[in-house]
Amino acid sequence: MSLSDWYKIDEVEDGIFVVEEPYHVQSFLINGQTHSALIDTGTGFRNIREAIKHLLRDDVIVLNTHWHFDHVGGNVLFDNIGISKSEAHLIEYDLSSDVLMDIYVKPFMELEIPFPDDFIPEAYEIKGSKASFHVKEGDKIDLGGRTLDAVSLPGHSHGSMAFIDSNTRSLIAGDFIYKDELYAHLEDSDLDEYIDSLIKLKQKQDAFKNIYPAHGEYPIQNSFIDRVLKEFQKIKSGAAPDRVIENFGERAHFYQFDDFSIFSKMPGYKGVKLIDNI
Repeated sequence: MSLSDWYKIDEVEDGIFVVEEPYHVQSFLINGQTHSALIDTGTGFRNIREAIKHLLRDDVIVLNTHWHFDHVGGNVLFDNIGISKSEAHLIEYDLSSDVLMDIYVKPFMELEIPFPDDFIPEAYEIKGSKASFHVKEGDKIDLGGRTLDAVSLPGHSHGSMAFIDSNTRSLIAGDFIYKDELYAHLEDSDLDEYIDSLIKLKQKQDAFKNIYPAHGEYPIQNSFIDRVLKEFQKIKSGAAPDRVIENFGERAHFYQFDDFSIFSKMPGYKGVKLIDNI
């Protein structure tokens, strides 16, 4: 399978390209006049840099929305990497094939989610990378005639970041919000942080019209924030879950809505620890 057969690349806004690994994750490339920003680097199944090299400016910046493995798999292909300070150390760990088999490959195989045709599960690993700089709330990333505004959105993970492109009024949101299963049940997830971040994002709605998430359909209208916030607040107030589900080996409350769902921690549970010893 060639790179073009695995990566689906489309220009979704002027100068913004989705780099999609079907059924897995979406990264986003944003081009200014002098710099390219690649927001997340995907699973690392294939060489994402090679797949997008024809689109890249001479200077390339990687911006990780958070540290989770399906967003940093291609980091080692780049030299200039930014991530929140609280999660910078987490991208430095090597992730072995044994770890990735348990937390990602086997569950996806059981669901019959496709991998590249020549994918060798036993050989899949993610090498650690090192942050060149830290990204925080209010930072402005200059790409030359185009600026990305960094927004801190803890909730899914404590250091989750998103980026607003004012040229197109687009929010690149990572795993924070999308029309699928929202994870607020991980060890580094926090329900109160999630709600506070949704309120913050609601207050910034005039700055963007479309949301481009790392999973699921895109774009999403910014009004979707109101619906998600409403349901998170109900959960905080004690709403009963639709059911209890085991996810990543941990029991969690599960709430199903029309076009999205939410996992949250059960009382007394620390939440899912994705990777031991990190």
